[in-house]
Amino acid sequence: MSDPLIDVDNVSVTLGDTQILRNISFSVPAGSFVALVGPNGAGKTTLLRTVNGVLSPDAGSVSVDRQDVDSLSPRSVARLVATVPQDTTVSFSFSVRDIVAMGRTPRQSRFGRSDQQEPVERALERTRTAELADRSIGTVSGGERQRVLLARALAQETPAMVLDEPTASLDITHQVRTLELLRTLVDEGTTALAAIHDLDLAARFCDALVVISDGRVLADGPPESVLTESVLEQAFGGDSQVHIHENPATHSPSVTTLRPEDTYTPGHE
Repeated sequence: MSDPLIDVDNVSVTLGDTQILRNISFSVPAGSFVALVGPNGAGKTTLLRTVNGVLSPDAGSVSVDRQDVDSLSPRSVARLVATVPQDTTVSFSFSVRDIVAMGRTPRQSRFGRSDQQEPVERALERTRTAELADRSIGTVSGGERQRVLLARALAQETPAMVLDEPTASLDITHQVRTLELLRTLVDEGTTALAAIHDLDLAARFCDALVVISDGRVLADGPPESVLTESVLEQAFGGDSQVHIHENPATHSPSVTTLRPEDTYTPGHE
């Protein structure tokens, strides 16, 4: 097992009068892809905003590449962690290429731009957004905008990436393509931490899952050990049951939610 590139140690975060995260601890080994999964409101976005330095923890610490994120300048954090937000709204009318080039800002010299274009063009190609490069960001679809923001993060060339629901605005083809690209980047050495809503996709592409519910970690480990009926029913609650089985095409765990009126007897497929 590689040393952790991202280390979350006993982190608690309160926003207003509400405690969102409660003593959260887990690590993301260098060169691995870890998914945060759990119900809406569990604290996944708050946790990602703590990892990338936007929020400061009330207690505990987050380190990236052995550096305490809360003690670093925003520019220094941006050289360690690139972020793909869930909200793809862009309130200005720059071209797609200009948006992607913003990822190079933390790398620019105080004396002016060095050669910044190659990483931008490479990011456009890898995210299949090169054909959009000269269009205004205001003219592309929500799914295309999500891919542009992923390209911006790639152009940043950081050892770690955090992504908040990176497939939320995408059709199924681009969901798979995006996660395949992230899997390739991880295999090349990037470390990725992503909130992913789709449990099947998370299990298919990620090395490990961290299940969060009510601001706490319920389970942490490989998909096949974390995706159990008891963990998911505890995390998501309600009257529904879940059935875990192996996807015959991908050989990864797959989750089926059963309604109360559905009948299922464990061991009878």
